[in-house]
Amino acid sequence: MDSWWVTWHMDKVLHFLAFSTWGLAMSVALAKQRLFQKGSRFELVMMVGAAIFGTVLECVQGACVPSRSADLADVAADVAGVALALLAFRVIFGCRPGRIATD
Repeated sequence: MDSWWVTWHMDKVLHFLAFSTWGLAMSVALAKQRLFQKGSRFELVMMVGAAIFGTVLECVQGACVPSRSADLADVAADVAGVALALLAFRVIFGCRPGRIATD
């Protein structure tokens, strides 16, 4: 019988929470530094960055940790976490991160 950790897919939940926290922190940090101007593709950069970073993490994990394997669902949870962070940024600040950079 599987443990509750496996049954409830807690690793996916942790991936989601970690990347949503990272995504929100990056959104605020980059907006405050005015690195993204109006018309930039901030959301696209964040989503693609999360997908690449999550994929690299999964590949390294699958190659270097004997008891672990790479899982595409973890990458999906990573990208979903960043998507939630970008949505939360819009709700909290009332605009896109690139817009704050021009204010």
